[in-house]
Amino acid sequence: MSKATVSLPPGAQDVQADKSEIEFKLATGKAKSALDAISKQLTAAGFKAAERVGNDMAGQLSFTKDEQRLTVQYIDPGFIPAQITISASGVELERATAEKE
Repeated sequence: MSKATVSLPPGAQDVQADKSEIEFKLATGKAKSALDAISKQLTAAGFKAAERVGNDMAGQLSFTKDEQRLTVQYIDPGFIPAQITISASGVELERATAEKE
């Protein structure tokens, strides 16, 4: 099965990762910049942005590449840590090992 490698943003905490999902938290207000960085990584890897729903506080981004689908859900209401979850279908997620938790 194909793999999609994702580098987590600096400051990612409480990381839980397996082959189908990566979940992590960030400081309040950091979700938007993290989403931009993840989007750039995925489009550079050949994924196409399929849909985006929501606003700056919460929502979902979808990316597709052939039969592979990645969904990025986020919540960042401004008064609790931001949370981002990346889910995969038809592709295995792999966390880039460039940084330590």
